[in-house]
Amino acid sequence: MRWRTVALLVVILFLCAGRATHVAAQAVPRLIADNRTPYYVDVYTWNGRGWIFANRVAPGTWTAFPNASDGSLWRGMFGQAIRDHRVEYIYDAGYGGYQDVWWIR
Repeated sequence: MRWRTVALLVVILFLCAGRATHVAAQAVPRLIADNRTPYYVDVYTWNGRGWIFANRVAPGTWTAFPNASDGSLWRGMFGQAIRDHRVEYIYDAGYGGYQDVWWIR
């Protein structure tokens, strides 16, 4: 009698586990800096006192910055050109979370 009870509980456990919905964590918000220029772009972020170097983005490539805060100010510099960008996150279903894409041109 006892083994029947254990077997029944195991079957019920497997059935419940099979019907449980899959819970996925939302992706981390990120800024995508997409370099559409033929030059290397040095990317900086404003910390309230000055510009802090974040990364160098090669021509025709993109880089993700998961540490970008919503509303933060970023700057791309190549040659004498300066491109500023303020982060504004929008939900992207393809990514599964919030992101902002910055086209550097």
